Amino acid sequence: MRRLIAVAVGLAVAATTVGALAAPAAAAADTSLPVGTFAVSGTRTATTPHCVDEAIAVGSTKAPAPRACFATFAESIAYATGGAVALAQDATTVTQQQLDAGYAARRSTMARAGVTPLVTVIIGISYQNTGFTGATTTHPTSSDCDTNADVDFFINQVTAANNNTYGSAQAFGQCQGTYYDLPNRPAGSARVNTPWSGGAMDNRTSSQEWV
Repeated sequence: MRRLIAVAVGLAVAATTVGALAAPAAAAADTSLPVGTFAVSGTRTATTPHCVDEAIAVGSTKAPAPRACFATFAESIAYATGGAVALAQDATTVTQQQLDAGYAARRSTMARAGVTPLVTVIIGISYQNTGFTGATTTHPTSSDCDTNADVDFFINQVTAANNNTYGSAQAFGQCQGTYYDLPNRPAGSARVNTPWSGGAMDNRTSSQEWV
């Protein structure tokens, strides 16, 4: 079933919520930017190839938000960041600088409105093809990685639709992503660290973590 999500370009103003990544109601205090509407699907299809799968903090019992998939990469990034990061509609990549600028602008605008913003951040993007191309899965979570060597966030089991499909991946927010060829990130399993493209782990990922 497809639903409509309203997102302010650069701000989170969600008219219809989908899981834990929906914008907080307080964010609606800012209405200075136009609202655009786009369709969201719970599954990856030929018309909604760009998905958002939430990563979970180690030690948390929180269930990840339901998957959300979109027609464009730009829409998936807007959704993953609660509307904080707005890209051109034909964008196929995003930089750390673009992410940081969007987060900072959102926090500044909300501070002027006297609102404490809830900004989800992107820590990784997985691509279906090598060379950071093709359909994408964006991984948002509550904060950047810390500077310690321990694991901060994970996706313990890639869904069946993503299993053994990724061909390249990037990490953001001080994180290094590790992609495993078996579920549940087992010790001794074949793995590769971000950024990576192709090679022995092409189409083999079954679980992921970020340090």
